[in-house]
Amino acid sequence: MAKELYLNVDEGRLSLPVQDGEWVIDGKTTYSALEMLLTASAACGAAVFRDMLANSKIEAELKRVDIEFTRADEEENQARPIKTLQLIFNVDAADETAERRSKGLTRFVSRYCPVIQSLDPSIDLEEVVKFI
Repeated sequence: MAKELYLNVDEGRLSLPVQDGEWVIDGKTTYSALEMLLTASAACGAAVFRDMLANSKIEAELKRVDIEFTRADEEENQARPIKTLQLIFNVDAADETAERRSKGLTRFVSRYCPVIQSLDPSIDLEEVVKFI
């Protein structure tokens, strides 16, 4: 059975129930819905990438994922959807072999991440590995 998901709406305020209260979705005190979509994409991609590093026994550790994106110009579309999305996997690798093998895993991220697969295919997506 799937986990029950819902949003509370109280006087126009949206909130997501969490264990110890609620997470208000307003883009000011917390993230906006768009930012949540972007971070969900990064979280899913990161989980896939991290698991692939471990399963491939690559001596490297994912330390952080940076998210860069652009949106359509207002003249193009009032909603200003996402045009480009870049996920930058910051990796601490043991050596050059681990670096080379880590870079090769990015081609699998989109294939195994259901959140990324659910994005509009017109979004220009790029997964990059950066070594720290």
